[in-house]
Amino acid sequence: MFLMLAGAVAPFIVGAAFGPLIQTLGEAARQNFNQVWNLTGSLYPPGPYSFLPGFQAWLSTPLSFATIFVIWAVATIAAAVLRFVQMWQMSNLEQRLVAKIQQQVYDHLQTLSLDFFTGGKTGALVQRVIVESQNVQKLLTQVLLTPVVDVVVLIIALVYLLGLSWQMTLVSFALAPVGFWLFRFTMSKLQRSAEGMMSASRELNAELNESLTGMADIQVFNAQGKRSARFAIVAGDTANQLSRLFMWMHLSNSNSLIYVALSTALVLLVGIQFGPRFGLSLGSLIVFVNFVPAMFASVQRVITSYSTYQSLLPGIVATYEMLDTKPTV
Repeated sequence: MFLMLAGAVAPFIVGAAFGPLIQTLGEAARQNFNQVWNLTGSLYPPGPYSFLPGFQAWLSTPLSFATIFVIWAVATIAAAVLRFVQMWQMSNLEQRLVAKIQQQVYDHLQTLSLDFFTGGKTGALVQRVIVESQNVQKLLTQVLLTPVVDVVVLIIALVYLLGLSWQMTLVSFALAPVGFWLFRFTMSKLQRSAEGMMSASRELNAELNESLTGMADIQVFNAQGKRSARFAIVAGDTANQLSRLFMWMHLSNSNSLIYVALSTALVLLVGIQFGPRFGLSLGSLIVFVNFVPAMFASVQRVITSYSTYQSLLPGIVATYEMLDTKPTV
């Protein structure tokens, strides 16, 4: 949680420090660039509105250009380092969870009566233990943990921007309804494709397992052609579902890039035209430009968590249904 929070906040610190850097450089350009180290700026240019007066006054404390430069450089490097450490720790946590869940499902299978195994396909059971049990791990790490951190970071960033200019904050989110609709549309298609892919993969594993375990019967009855035709149908369906899944994934990424580009352009256009009327300096405008992609990334992760939950639900239900199954004997 701490690593995720620090890694999520670091890009916003980079954006907050980059605006004063550029503004201070612009002031130095009027005189001499060598004099820039003698100039001062602040990470929070005081705006017309104040939500946390004491904290905002502390952020508005004038800092030397060298101090702001160090903050920007350290935050930039820290964002990459913390991201790596957080992913490393998360990967270890995820694999430990997967191993524990798979062990629990496997141990439970051994307690079930023989009629459970004779009534179902072995390949489908293998799919449930190896693949679908991972959905429970994703529920814990991707659906529950990530949104909590991103919501906290979003609240902090929103308060920061509202203190700079509430008008520009509204402009930054002006295209949010369109972006939200596009994202929900692609995510719903992505969810259906993921469900279809999981079902097709389960059928493919079951078909392959049945063919391999019953190879003697297939050869005795000369049924190779029939089994080959059945495998071709299942494999073709799996390939179609996978290609459809990749298509919606790429479209979702394209929508994100387009939304960020349009929102950034809108912020720049309105900031240039009405910046002074909104109480914005050049540094504040640059902060807004830097915050737009960072905030959208956080919002996207929150929405993705819900969509991920919907796509994981069939596998999660299947896993817990198996764990809830009681032996008949």
